[in-house]
Amino acid sequence: MRRIALAVGIFGALFIPGAAQAAAPDGPGPWADRVVDTIQGVRADGTPVLPARSNPTAALGVAERTDAEGTFYSLGFITPQAGGRISLGYDNGVCNGPGADIELVESTIEPFQPELVDVFVSRDAVTYRKIADDVNKDAMVSLPADVGCVQFVRLVDQTPRLKNLNDGYDVDGVRAIFTQPQGRFSCSANALRADTLAIDLANANEESVPCADDSETVASTPPDSPVQATALNASTDASPGGEQGGTSRSSAADVFLEEIGLRATLVESTATVSCDAQGNPRLNGSSRLVGLSFPGQPSLVTGPVTIPIPEVGTLYLNYQTVQDGRLIQRAIFLDGPTLLGRSSDIVVAESEADFSGNPCP
Repeated sequence: MRRIALAVGIFGALFIPGAAQAAAPDGPGPWADRVVDTIQGVRADGTPVLPARSNPTAALGVAERTDAEGTFYSLGFITPQAGGRISLGYDNGVCNGPGADIELVESTIEPFQPELVDVFVSRDAVTYRKIADDVNKDAMVSLPADVGCVQFVRLVDQTPRLKNLNDGYDVDGVRAIFTQPQGRFSCSANALRADTLAIDLANANEESVPCADDSETVASTPPDSPVQATALNASTDASPGGEQGGTSRSSAADVFLEEIGLRATLVESTATVSCDAQGNPRLNGSSRLVGLSFPGQPSLVTGPVTIPIPEVGTLYLNYQTVQDGRLIQRAIFLDGPTLLGRSSDIVVAESEADFSGNPCP
């Protein structure tokens, strides 16, 4: 709250035309972009907070760092034990970084009594977690180590109700010191690819393209193909179950790789990208082979297997690789040599999921 050293009789001077205006939301910048909710209390003497201090949007955008009326929002007192509150939303999030993560800017003419708030954060504007108690005026606040990024900051007044003209903590601006970079989720799937054989069947979405609902099914490979399969399917889903992220799936039945004698009644793979509880991207992948038949190998494969095949290449079963935010999951991967500048790889049931930046809320 700003200390008012003037007599009550001249409060009208605060409403003159041309009074300072609060900053507008700063879009891609680090300051608060919108007011989610607010409950304003009263002054310490029980009278209403002045209108010039009652516009919650004055807490948005770049802090003016002045004492001018109209550039801040006063939280006020609800009861002698609890003050008003404001909840602010951020388009680019508030993220954990080295040192402090949130800057609070409060408008007070010093010297004056402490102006205190408790600070809460949330990812969904429903469940809030307290991260700081009794923060006094201008201050820096850190997110807990187990919090990645949040989208909402709530301030709840805890100012002692001592002076009659006190109207609680005056919010000039709240800045995210570290914002999340713009990012996106991507996913793609492919049921069967044999490079030198010019086979590329059942594709969903494209590599490095944002996740979208897509699917393709192919009944079978050509009869004379050295790689045989039926019921080839690939699909991708954007925001499965309403959650942030995407899923890719691929499968094929009655698989036969003539060159190495491998057979399987069913192969499938899945790759997902989603947001974890701390607001960070998370990748997961798995694959499955049923009815596997391959010389010298057991009929059931429960984990990743690498089999060197002389003069052919390397056979990988339940293959997974993760690099630079990209997960590739392949049920069957025959890594062959490059011939005349062209790969001779054969891949059955490939699913990919990846992310760039941090697209989580």
